[in-house]
Amino acid sequence: MDSSDENCTKDIVFYSLKDRILEKIEDCEVCKAKMVFGHLPDYRSLIIQENARCLECGYTRKKFLFFIN
Repeated sequence: MDSSDENCTKDIVFYSLKDRILEKIEDCEVCKAKMVFGHLPDYRSLIIQENARCLECGYTRKKFLFFIN
């Protein structure tokens, strides 16, 4: 196997890892449908609050706070 074949194999593993991470972030934990995200910025406190909700089953994920630098 030459070096180009090894690079292709590494790309496939990385791509599948990326897909699994995106599924964990974007898909509902209950019914596996896509989550709908909303963001509420508070520019005075430099915080963005993220809300995620599933339209299929109504599941809501824990709210996340992101700090703006």
